[in-house]
Amino acid sequence: MDDKDGYFLYLDGDAWNRTIETVKFYLALTRAGIPVYLIEAHTLADRLAEKEWIGIVPDGVMPAYCESWFPNEHIIDYMNLPYDDREKFLPFCVWYDEELIKLVTEKEAEPK
Repeated sequence: MDDKDGYFLYLDGDAWNRTIETVKFYLALTRAGIPVYLIEAHTLADRLAEKEWIGIVPDGVMPAYCESWFPNEHIIDYMNLPYDDREKFLPFCVWYDEELIKLVTEKEAEPK
């Protein structure tokens, strides 16, 4: 990439299985004096400090590219709750309020 200050590398590797190597690449490039911009730097730092928010999606939903399930949130990693020992995860979960769903009476359904 380039900008008014010159050229720099643009490093992107926020997948959970790429975190360690991405950080190692960033540190090596920085120590070598190469200008580099790390995408999602704060999120990667939170992940390494075990403070990252992970989106829990319903069973049957593949936990990838689920941004639409979490509007107005910055979450880049998703998972389904495991079948075994689900209870141990519950104290760490923050749940959205459930949307009230009800049946409409005939009178409410009449056009106005």
